[in-house]
Amino acid sequence: MLVVMVLSLGLVVLMYYTFSVEGPITIVSEQPSYEDALEQIVLDFDRDFALSTDSTIQRNITQDSIDALLALSVPERHRLKHLEISAGLVAIRQALDTNGELSSALTQYQDATRRLP
Repeated sequence: MLVVMVLSLGLVVLMYYTFSVEGPITIVSEQPSYEDALEQIVLDFDRDFALSTDSTIQRNITQDSIDALLALSVPERHRLKHLEISAGLVAIRQALDTNGELSSALTQYQDATRRLP
């Protein structure tokens, strides 16, 4: 009986020091900011698209960039710019799908990415 009381008291003291001295354990997630993530998507797209001459590969690169943009959580103040960049990428994808006017789609995208947030 004495052993149970000593162990119980020890457990109470241990729990007290665990939760009061150090405080609760918090896990901080190191996620890039919206601006950093957007800049990386744009840089990756620009580099990969420029290096490819095959329209199928360019279409896949464009779709991957659209998917990456859709996965971002967009702050209110950046929604219009985000929409403009997305529309530019969609125009590029459509031009590649239909053998349409790629240069005007690229111009639309470049205009949208000229001044990133």
